[in-house]
Amino acid sequence: MGTRLQKPTTATDNRTIVLDITDNTLPNLTILSPQNGGVVSTLPTFTVTGNASDNDGVVRVECNLDGGAWVQATSSSNWASWNTSFTTTKLGPHTITARCFDKAGNSAQKAVAITTRDTASPDLTISSPANRATVTEGNVQLLGWVSDSLSGVKQVTWEATSLPTNPAEPPQTGMATLNAPGTWSSWRAVIPLKPGTRRVIMRCEDNAGNKRARGIILNVVRPFAFKDRDPLGALTYLAELLEFATERVRLKQPPQSLVTAAMLTSTFQQPFAVLINTLEKATLQPVQHIRICVEVLRKYLASLVPSDPIKADLAKAELRYRQAAYENLLNQLGTSFEEIRLARLANASARQALAERLGIDLNPSGQEDRLARLLLKQSDLTEANLEKLFGLLDTTQDPLRAVPSAELLVWKGEYLRTLWKQQEYATDPVTDAPLPIIEPDLMTKDDLQDPDLLEQPQGSGNAVFALWQERQQWVTARFNELKAARESATGPKVSGFERIVPRLLGPVSDLLALAEQHKQGEDIKPRLKQKRLSLPAFVYLMRIRELELAGSVLEEEWAEVYSILVQVQKVGEYRAWREAEQQRNLALAPEFFTVTARDTLELPVWRATKHARQAWRSALQAHIQQEQVTEEALRTACDATEEATLPMLRQALVTAIRAMLETLIELNFDLENWLTERLLIDVKGTSRQKTTRVHQATETLQDVLFALRTGRFDEVKKRASHPPKPKPPIGPISPGPRPDFPVETQLMRGGEVQVGVRAPIAFDPSPAVNWTLGNEAKFDTEWQWMGSYANWRAIMAVFLYPENLLLPGLREKNLTDAFSSLITRLRREQRLTSERARQIADTYLDGVTTELGTAFPPALKGSFKITEQLSETELTSRRTLSQSLFGAITNPHFAPPYLKEIFYFVPMAIALQLQKAGEYLAALDWLQTVYAYNLPLEKRKIHHGLVLEQNVPTTYTRNTVTWLTTSLNPHDIATTRTNAYLRFTLQSLVQCFLDFGDAEFTRDQRESLPRARALYLSALEVLNLPDMQTPRQADGAKPPENPVLQTLRLRAELNLSKLRNGLNIAGMQRQLDLEMERESDFPTLDDNGQLLILRRRLSFQPTPYYYAVLLERAKQMVTIAQQVEASFLSTLEKKDAENYN
Repeated sequence: MGTRLQKPTTATDNRTIVLDITDNTLPNLTILSPQNGGVVSTLPTFTVTGNASDNDGVVRVECNLDGGAWVQATSSSNWASWNTSFTTTKLGPHTITARCFDKAGNSAQKAVAITTRDTASPDLTISSPANRATVTEGNVQLLGWVSDSLSGVKQVTWEATSLPTNPAEPPQTGMATLNAPGTWSSWRAVIPLKPGTRRVIMRCEDNAGNKRARGIILNVVRPFAFKDRDPLGALTYLAELLEFATERVRLKQPPQSLVTAAMLTSTFQQPFAVLINTLEKATLQPVQHIRICVEVLRKYLASLVPSDPIKADLAKAELRYRQAAYENLLNQLGTSFEEIRLARLANASARQALAERLGIDLNPSGQEDRLARLLLKQSDLTEANLEKLFGLLDTTQDPLRAVPSAELLVWKGEYLRTLWKQQEYATDPVTDAPLPIIEPDLMTKDDLQDPDLLEQPQGSGNAVFALWQERQQWVTARFNELKAARESATGPKVSGFERIVPRLLGPVSDLLALAEQHKQGEDIKPRLKQKRLSLPAFVYLMRIRELELAGSVLEEEWAEVYSILVQVQKVGEYRAWREAEQQRNLALAPEFFTVTARDTLELPVWRATKHARQAWRSALQAHIQQEQVTEEALRTACDATEEATLPMLRQALVTAIRAMLETLIELNFDLENWLTERLLIDVKGTSRQKTTRVHQATETLQDVLFALRTGRFDEVKKRASHPPKPKPPIGPISPGPRPDFPVETQLMRGGEVQVGVRAPIAFDPSPAVNWTLGNEAKFDTEWQWMGSYANWRAIMAVFLYPENLLLPGLREKNLTDAFSSLITRLRREQRLTSERARQIADTYLDGVTTELGTAFPPALKGSFKITEQLSETELTSRRTLSQSLFGAITNPHFAPPYLKEIFYFVPMAIALQLQKAGEYLAALDWLQTVYAYNLPLEKRKIHHGLVLEQNVPTTYTRNTVTWLTTSLNPHDIATTRTNAYLRFTLQSLVQCFLDFGDAEFTRDQRESLPRARALYLSALEVLNLPDMQTPRQADGAKPPENPVLQTLRLRAELNLSKLRNGLNIAGMQRQLDLEMERESDFPTLDDNGQLLILRRRLSFQPTPYYYAVLLERAKQMVTIAQQVEASFLSTLEKKDAENYN
């Protein structure tokens, strides 16, 4: 500010003072937040606030971050408070500078130092699969993304646990991986999950240590494995039972891990897992129960580590068993050890006679004397040699290994083939020459064993196939040569007959002379035999010559001439063909040839006869039966030997186990019964019981689970919980082991030896005493289905073929009250009629209309009726209405319940009930309202849900942890199968056709039989529709064809065959009373002029019961009649007595 004065000129002169005032005061500026030295974590954008003031007024406030561009702040209170925002992802120290300007241009500046830190959690998302999704067991892939713009993502991890939490299954953990290198914008986690309900938690962490977690719940299912075995068979049940046991049984002690198949095998000494992976045929072969017991006892004894003295005693007992088995085998084969031993001293004829009696060659082709091979010395008497020689399986080896055929069986087969080579199954009727085994006109490729394999160069029967093919080509070549020679235009101009016949049968003049002799009645067969020509063939040839002269021979007749001449040449080759077969050691044997089920071979005329063909097949069938009888005889001999001798071996093993256990515990209980409960196989059973390895393994597993449920293993432990029994000391000896006792049988204690006491070892009566069931209450529910093969097969049939049981009355979910009432009414109807069915349908429609109120579609109100009385035009209109009401729905199972009921479940329920009542026509009419079988194929599906069903993917998967308690309703399973309800509809239609057809067939009248035939043919037509095929999964797997469909097909074909062969429905010859057809029901007058009404005689239908059943039933009815009569008589007597009194 400055002052300037002007000098006055007069006394009264005024002066002006001009003041220049300047504002040099700085405005007041404060940064309120963040404070100096503060930490900012609200990133990436944070706010700076403060206040500013000035006497002359603040013009603006500006801020910058780390010397960057100035950003003007904003204020709504004349700068009494102001704010601005900054965005940064840089972590660490920063400087915020603020400056304030007043109107005079004065400015103030303040700065604060801050530090930015990352305290925000990363953003984590699981994009796939969705929560509560169903996935297949194995490596399940989770996808998602995670972001953190500050410190960056450090890692993404996962944790998988079971629901509910199972102590036996500790959580699984792992790391996710990047989908793109260097960025976590997309991650992938591959998690191995077992069946059950699983919770998967994904966790992410940034470089500042901030974390976030997201979780989903997954329903993990197991695909049903369609292997080379029956999905409803005993072997599949064993596999399912083993899986069930290993998922329900766990150890009592922490960590309470699940029991494995290997633990079950080592505990009960049966190869459960190996059986499951073995061919079904091998595991289901009948076997002596005692043999399996011996194998189990051997393994259990080995687990106890027997001492050398015990091993020596067992070896002696095993030798006695082998001697007894050897002698018993010889006796079963029709000889004895003594006879075989003395045969070495007998002459050649006696030895040959003995060999023939045993059915073997004595010494074929200079080989070792086979009778001598049958004599085993004691040093050679091993189980391996008994198996090799006789086929008596070795109890010390793996029972499931591939065992070659017994040498004795091979010898017997060679002996049979020697006999077959010497036999002739047929001879040529003209020359009496034996027919070759491979006669090209008598057999086809189908008569060869495994013809597809025989075509391969390395095929075992390649020589047979090559020989057959060579002879086929030879016959074809001869035929074509004759045809070409007759049709050739070169050479002298002679007739076709003269071109081809003389070259094989001699001059035509000779043939004409023979023809003249035949006309005169002379026997010309000897001359024809020389020409290898039969008399009918000769007569036919001469007739053809006459026709040729007349110019009227057909090509078919010339073909027969070629065949006659080919046969002449072929018979001339028979001897050479037989010699070739003998050189190749070929016989009419089962390993080369087979008998087809149906003989449909069309034999070439003149070259083969039905008699020769039947002789060939009969001889082959006889040879097959002879070989089967031989095999069965040796198998029976081995079975009888096992029955007689295996008890000895079993007792020897029990004795060895007893000796072994006596060194460990005091045996004050029945050891055989204890072993039965310890190993869960009957150790006391007789040797006459037969079973299969699968059935025995199944029985053991069932017993394991049942014993765990009832606590039986604890009793096994109690009976074996006794202290070791002390042995009397021998006396003091010098330190060191006794040389006369094995080391393991000595226990050194202060210079004394206790004989028979082994070094202390842990003895566990049964590892199963430490096992327990995971959830007994749930187990009891599951055991109802898994505890028996029949129950398991029933639920598996529902799982594999739900379409067999999609009855409307079995629906449990998403049904209206009106539908429940309809089902109740139908069940109460003893004899449902068409009229009553329509009344029940009307009642349902009224009920569902009221129940839904305004939600009920207007299109289903008014004139709409649920009825079977619909024409083809009305059926088409109903199909259009159903399609329009479904609208945009693509999965029929998500449609409103009332739609499915009106167009499907109500008509089906009524149709099935009418079918039960015998109202077949009405039932078919109701079925037509769902599937109009009378319309073209593309217009048959009236219910639009049947059209949409084809879009439903097929899966054969189960949550093996919960499916036995939650997923057994066929309607639930049908939601995972293509066209399940369509197949049920078609099955119902077929069943109605068949029941209707049987009813008409049973009437056995002229009018009813054509109707029955038409109904059976209609059923077969529906069964042949492509929609009846069992659906496949995406990978192509599917179960075998539905056995119910096979049964329905057989039923239709069988009754149709009866009808066409003149049989009644009971399979007896049908007797039609023709007199009934001539009788009239009109009244007439008899001879006396009286009115006579003729009654048609009744036709009594055949009964399906056996005569013995009918006789027994008649006796019961007579007894009931006598009782009723006695009751009536007693009542009358009491009445008379009352009246008298």
